[in-house]
Amino acid sequence: MSSLYFNVYVEPKDSLGCENIKKFIGFVNGKDYDSFKKLDERGCVFSPESYLDFDIKSKIEGGVFNLEFDTATSFDEESIFKFLKNIGAGRIEAELYDSQVGEYGYFLNSEVHNDYYSIQWKWLPEPYDIDIMGMNIAIVGEITDSCLAAIEFAEEEFGAIRVEHINSNTNLIVTCGDVQKQDLKMAEKYGVRVISEDHFTDISG
Repeated sequence: MSSLYFNVYVEPKDSLGCENIKKFIGFVNGKDYDSFKKLDERGCVFSPESYLDFDIKSKIEGGVFNLEFDTATSFDEESIFKFLKNIGAGRIEAELYDSQVGEYGYFLNSEVHNDYYSIQWKWLPEPYDIDIMGMNIAIVGEITDSCLAAIEFAEEEFGAIRVEHINSNTNLIVTCGDVQKQDLKMAEKYGVRVISEDHFTDISG
């Protein structure tokens, strides 16, 4: 099952770039890889039949595209950002979430940034905006004292409930240290968001 989740904001340079981005979305969603290859004149994306086998959820507001999609861990994000630049994208802001490790990465154009706050973003929302009020939260991995303190605070202040097992009623999973693959598979099975211990301690206060 897919394990990389993207939230991408793209501002076209001009009307041609805008039309090309619309074509890109249409070609991917329509699985029209021959047309995609023609649009990708410089061959930025290798084997689009494999790498682009996903659906893009898109909207445009204020002339800026917001693209959301999920794909496999083998996906080469730098290639797709280079492709977008070649077809007329101006500024690109993106958030990547890896559910296998519960970690985030941030991109400005093709530059990778581990710290969201190291960049002045125009559209990308802050990462620590999860409302944990009343959530059923599972902690997996090597549980630390700081993580235990954070979940106790979340229980007292936000009415969160710590659960021992991951199931369809679980709202959030917090990873501490090394995590068993089975826990991550359960997260994917039930569509539960996975975040790191540092992320959780930040949002729980």
